[in-house]
Parts: sequence; C-alpha cells; structure tokens
Amino acid sequence: MVTILFCDLAGSTALGHGSDPEALSRRMHGYYERMREIVERHGGVVEKFVGDAVMAVFGIPRSHEDDAVRALRAAGEMRVAVGELGLEARIGINTGPVVAGESGSTLVTGDAVNVAARLEQHAAPGQILLGSETRNLVRDAITAEPIELTVKGKSEPLAAHRLVELDMKAAGFARRLHAPLVGRTRERRRLRDEFEDAVAEQSCRLFTLLGVPGVGKSRLVADFVAGADARIVSGRCLSYGDGITYAPLVEVALQLGADPREILGSTPAETQLAFRRLLEASAAERPLIVVLDDLQWAEETFLDLVEHIVDWSRGAPLFLLCLARPELLDMRAWSGGKANASSILLEPLQEANILDLVDALPGGSSLSSEVRDRIVEAAQGNPLFVEEMVARADAGDDTRVPPTIHALLEARLDRLSSEERAVVDRGAVEGEIFHRGPLAATVDHLDPRLVTLVRQDVIRPAPAQFQGDDAFRFRHILLRDAAYEAIAKKRRAELHEQFAAWVDENGGLLERDEIVGLHLEQAALYLAELDEPYQEVATRAAMRLAGAMGAAANRSDFAAARKLGRRGWRLTEPLSAARAAFVPQLFRALTTGGEWEAAQEVIDDLRRREDDRSRAYGVIFADELAGHFGSDPVEMDADAIRSAFVAADDELGLAVLARHLGSLKWIASRVGEAAPLYAEAAVHASRAGWTSLAAEMQNRSAASILLGPLPLEEYQRFAAEAGIANIAQRARVHAMLGEIDRAWETAGEAQQDALERGDPIAAAASAELYSFVGTHGGREADAVPHLAAAIEELERLGAEGSLSMARMELATILEQVGRLDEAEKCLAHAAASPALADLPAEASLRSLLAAHRGDEAEAAQAATRAVEIADATDFFVVRASAHVSAARTYGLLDRGGDARSDARTALTILEAKGDVAWSAQVRGLLDEL
Repeated sequence: MVTILFCDLAGSTALGHGSDPEALSRRMHGYYERMREIVERHGGVVEKFVGDAVMAVFGIPRSHEDDAVRALRAAGEMRVAVGELGLEARIGINTGPVVAGESGSTLVTGDAVNVAARLEQHAAPGQILLGSETRNLVRDAITAEPIELTVKGKSEPLAAHRLVELDMKAAGFARRLHAPLVGRTRERRRLRDEFEDAVAEQSCRLFTLLGVPGVGKSRLVADFVAGADARIVSGRCLSYGDGITYAPLVEVALQLGADPREILGSTPAETQLAFRRLLEASAAERPLIVVLDDLQWAEETFLDLVEHIVDWSRGAPLFLLCLARPELLDMRAWSGGKANASSILLEPLQEANILDLVDALPGGSSLSSEVRDRIVEAAQGNPLFVEEMVARADAGDDTRVPPTIHALLEARLDRLSSEERAVVDRGAVEGEIFHRGPLAATVDHLDPRLVTLVRQDVIRPAPAQFQGDDAFRFRHILLRDAAYEAIAKKRRAELHEQFAAWVDENGGLLERDEIVGLHLEQAALYLAELDEPYQEVATRAAMRLAGAMGAAANRSDFAAARKLGRRGWRLTEPLSAARAAFVPQLFRALTTGGEWEAAQEVIDDLRRREDDRSRAYGVIFADELAGHFGSDPVEMDADAIRSAFVAADDELGLAVLARHLGSLKWIASRVGEAAPLYAEAAVHASRAGWTSLAAEMQNRSAASILLGPLPLEEYQRFAAEAGIANIAQRARVHAMLGEIDRAWETAGEAQQDALERGDPIAAAASAELYSFVGTHGGREADAVPHLAAAIEELERLGAEGSLSMARMELATILEQVGRLDEAEKCLAHAAASPALADLPAEASLRSLLAAHRGDEAEAAQAATRAVEIADATDFFVVRASAHVSAARTYGLLDRGGDARSDARTALTILEAKGDVAWSAQVRGLLDEL
C-alpha cells in the first residue's frame, strides 16, 4: 500500500520560448534536483521524470504510517518551489495497493498509479487533487472539497477531493479522546501513585507507558493529566524531518515561557544542563508533569537528555511521563536499573471493556450484534481499531479495514528486519495461529527471531494444534492480514504448497485432509489468477477436500460437508474423474441445506457421464430431488441400478439405493417393507466406512418398529440391544407413555440437534414432533406456533415436499383447536402438492371440515376413504388417526354407532401398540359418544 504523487508543470512550453537551450537545460536540471530533494526529505523516492512530470512514491522500500501525509506535505512544498520558477504545478496524489519490484526497487504498477496520473491530468494549474483513500488518511491535516471526475479507462465517475487548505504540521488523523476511558483501573492507579510519590518526595520520577499503536496510551494520559494538580507541558518526537533531535525540547521550552535558543547549547552536555535547570525551576514553583510522546522516534541524543534529567534532577517534584511503542526497548535498555524509573506495558482491553467502548462511541449502540461481534473480534482489544471501525460501520461501510489502521499495521511490519519479516510472512500463510515446526524447515536461526517478535508484541505464544510443537498467535488478526496481503501472489502459492507438504509429512491431525486441502486450494486459486498452470494443484486440493467432506459427513456435520464439498467441486473440471470423489456425500450435504441448484448440478454431471455407476447415482438423486420438490417421481429401474453398483464393487452406491428404496416405502407408510431395506442400507454403509449413514439407517430401522404395528416393548428392547439413542424417538416414547413435559422438552432438543448438524430441513420437519406430543397431551394449541415457524423456514429453503406435509400437519392441528377457517385455507394450500394425493390425513381433515359445515355426504365419503387408505398401511399412527377422525366426524353427524365403532378400532390399535396417553384420550372420546 503506497501513496503515489504526480507533479507536472503548467506552462512549461512558454518557459522555453526564447530561452537559450543550454540555460533552459540548467534551469530544468535545477527544477529536477529541487523536486527530488523535497520528495526525499519527506521520505519518498522519485521513480522517474517524464518530460516536465515527476512521479514519486511514498511507502517503498519501507512503509510509514504517515506516508500519505508525507506525500501531501511534499506536494505543498513542490507547489511553492514551482511557483518560484514563475510557473504553476498540477499535482495528483493517490493511495492504493501496487506491485513493487524486487529488492526494494521503486518500480510500481497497479491501478493506484493510473488513478494518480489521471488526478494530475485533471488538476487545474496550481491545484492538488487527492484520491479518496488519500483523503481518508490525511483527513485531519486538510480542508478539501469532494469532486467527481470522468476519466479514461473508468466506467464510473472517479471520486476525488480538491485540496483547499493544508496544515503542514498537523497529523493526518488525530486521535479522538472524547470516548470514555474504560478498563484501565490498575494503570490509572499506578500513574496516580507514581506522581504522588514524586510530589511527596520532592523528587524526579520517570514513568514510561509502553504500548502498541492505538492501545490507548494517549487516552490514559489525557485522563491522568485532567485530574492532576500540576503544571502540564508536552512535547512530541517526530519520525522524520529537519531539526527533529530537540523538537520536543523546543515545544516544552516554549510552553514554559523560555527561549529555546537559550536552552540549546553548543554541546549536548550544555543542552542537558540548561534544560534540566529550566524544568527544576518550574517544578520548584508547582509540581511539573512533562509528557513526552512517541519516544520510539527519539534520537539517541534526546534519549540521553531524558536520562540525564532522571539521573541528576533533585529537590523538585518533576514527573517525566514518556509514551513509547515497545520497539523503544530494541533501541536501548531504557531506564533499566534506575530506582526512580518504572514502566508498564499497556495490554489490550478485555472484550467486556471493548463492548462498553463500542456502546459509548457515536453510532456504536445502533450497530447490529453481527457487526459489533466482527469489530470486537478484529480489534482484539485495541481501542483505536474499535473507534475507526465503528466510525466506518456507522457510515455504512464495515466491510474493509479502515485505511488508517492498515497504514499503522503496514508500517509496523516494515520496521521488522528481513529475517523477522520472513518468519511473519510464513506464519501469516498458515493463519492467525501458526506453528514453529513448519517455520523451522525453511528459516535459519528461528528461535531468536521468534523471541524478538514476541518481545515486540507482534506475536504471542498460543496453544499448539500439532502435538509436540510450539504455536504462536498474531497479536491482531488484522496484523496477520496485512502481512499476508503484502506477499506477492506467486510467492503465496509457493508458501501454501510448502505448508501443505509439511502438514502431510509431520502434522498429526484428524483434520489433515481439510488443512492440506485448504492450502492447496489457495495455491491453485492464486496460480489461476496469475494465468499460471494450476490444474494439477487444483486436483490435489479437490481430492483432499473430498476426503475432508466425507469425514464431516461421517460425523453428520452437514454444514461443514457442504462448504468443503462446494469448494472442492469448483476446483474440478466438469465430467472429470476427480469429481467422482464427491459423490454421494456432496449431494446429501447439499440437499440437507436446501441448496437445490447445486444439487441439480451434481445430478447433471452424473447423468452426462457414460459409465453405468455414475448414471445410476444420477437416477437415484434425481428421484430424491423430485421428492424434495413434491413433483412426479423419476422412472427408476432398481435392479439395473443395483447391478451397476455391484459391477463397480460400490458398497456406498448399494447403501444409497437401499436407503432410497426404504424411504419410498416409508413415504407410502409401508414401514414393514421399509425396515429390511434400511437394515440392508446400514450393512452396505458400514462396509463402505460411511458410519454416519449406517447409524442413520439403524435409527430408521428402529423408527420402523416404533411407528409400526409391533408393541412399544419390542421397540424398547431393540433400541437397548442396538444402542439406539435417537432424540426424536425418545420424544415420541415419552409422549406415548404420558410423560408430556419431558416429551415436549425432548422435541426441542431434537430440533436443536438437527440445526447443529447443519440440517435445517430436518430441523423444520421435526416440528411435527410438537404436533405428535401436543395430540397426546392436550397441547395442540402450543404446537401451532412451532408448525407455523417450520412452514416459514421450509418456504425459505424451497423444500416443497416437506413443506406440503408441514402445512397438512398445521391444518390438522388448527381444526383440532377450533380454528376452522384457518384450517380450510391451510388445507387448500397444502392440497396443491401431488405429494398429498391419497394420504389418509388429507381425507380425514376433509371429512371433519365437511362435518363442521354440515355436509353429511362429503364428510361420510371422505371419512370412509381415509380409513380405507390408512388400514392398507402399517403405521399405527396413521391408522389410529384415521379412525379417531372418522369417530369425530360421525359424532358431528349424529351417527353414534359408526362413531363408537371407529373409536373402538382406534383404541384396539393403540392398546396393542402400548400407547398409554392416546389410549386414555380415545377412552374419553368413547365416554362422550
């Protein structure tokens, strides 16, 4: 990230008119040298002269946090210098990312350079135009007017700012100290106690407040001096410029009413003595606090001056309060061994304090919890980062790191040695947390570099993820991001591949496939961006991501499986062999999340292939997708599909086929026929190593017993022997035994479990449990909001098959609680789906609603139809519900004999099942009849 300055002469043609060529050449040479001197004095470099134009870069070969301000000050001086030639300059300044040459070369390329050139070309003579990013970085040193430019090569108008006024001494962005001080109780007490000791002992004390940029040193000092009974003076060390050695001394002397020229002696010793006497004289009148800021920029001569005062000053309450970044300690052993000197390192704020700060800042309390969490995570305890990010978020842009923070971080990284930077770059490729092991393979003398980086608070020790290794965490995730973004993309690809290879050889992790796949994926993507050969790396990445997806699916983490599968799928070519590794786990993961278009893409790829195995999968998945949409089934030859999987020795395919056939039987309420198919699927899945599918099929087998005609005791025995612990099944058992409160609570647990597994469709569909429990325990009304919420979620997901069933369930409950008009509307909406054709529930509800309307013929016909369909199934719930509904229908029609007959049939079914709660309700219905 650099700031580029273009300066061109206006009217230079007239300058040469009538001039001797040799004289003109000397004059222009003087102009070039003057421009170069100004640029270099402000820390920039001249990349080139083109005719009368100067192109300068600030931030190469080393970044400074105030590069934009330096460029602006240079521009101000250049404009004056050009004026001395009797001419005017057009200047454009822009900040942005560029690619720089190797070995510190100032050759830079990128759109930021083009924009700077366009700004200069559109500037009027004597005018300075700034890009938006530059303006953000110098906002507190200028007055500027926004303008829009139509420039060549840009489809949209270019936002720029015309400089109106420039303060050559002001900082580009000033800290706002109006926010309350939070979380610094201990530090405030230390400061106060040290100052009070200086006053009580009539002595000089040095107190150094160390901390990284933005951690709150200035805010803490502002709070301290506001409550101190003393005279306050201050000086700031400058990072560059002429006469910076004693710049803080000059500031302090002027504030004390002294002439700095009388203090500055001919030798450092004379200056030390004169300045110490000035401070002592002032402190003798009233306690004196001298605040010296940015001491890390101080020249050695000035540091000697401060230590001289600490060593020799006596007899007056003088408190030297120094603010510095940790790198001061790399310059010298600061204040070490002095009895009257102490220091503290200002640590980042705790999360609770950061949240308080967010609330206290303008616009902070109105931010969403998601944005607040993102700010807290990124800031990692740094108040300045919080302030800048809250301001940007309040302005509606919370997607980028504020340029002020980015400049601080880049400058901090550029102050590292090349060896330390190599450690940081390689660590950044691994992530926010990185390990010693991968670094040791490529970095010489690693441990001293790590120690230095820890001391500088760039990194900190962290718990290791690799057994027997040491790990470190970047002090800020933003610091890691800044380091990573500064690495050239080709180099990033190389480092990602290197790290992946190290993990493969050394990393003892269960998630090895995921980690290796991630880094190979990044390498492939960068190579693709650079038009380099990438497919071989992409294929390796895809295969590792496929393995990670399978592991996630095996632990029923469908959300992770979806993400991993989508990433790997995109790395492979259509119809490639590598894509076969993603079937069928990817399809399963996609459909659990309602990602229908992606699931259809998998089907299309499979059905375009020529091998029978792929086509077999394509047919099964197409039929399964049709079920999700509630549309007509796909024609399927199960025997041919089975033969294709047998020929390919594909146990997973056989498991998927058996599961799908069992599901078709289940949907048709033929649980007796579904159970052996589920058992077969469990065997094949187990052989294929897909343990989660095997467990799911065992659960389905248990559910077949639970909801089929066998007594409840048979289910309990089977579940105990097989170790079944399905939450939804436990909810049903509790309800059947009359334990309604436990059943209701367990229904909620089942729904939450589905959400945690990344299966939102199953979570929404499990709202049917509330209906089951409510019907058993007289809590039908309580089930209504759960079913309504499920319908809303299924509508969002587009799961038409499950949606129609949920609407049917809600309509049934609405009738039971007497909300007949709503039930009619809900039924009409549900009945539009072909999935409800010939379902007993639909016919039962029609019979009841017709009976409520007094339409005896329709009611009786529908009730008869419902019972006929239900009795052809072996779902005890379906059969009992149909007979109970028929009994209620005939009761409303005053056909008591028919009503009692159906009620007794329902009671027989329920008692044979062992459903205690529902049996009791039906006995009550019989008593009423």
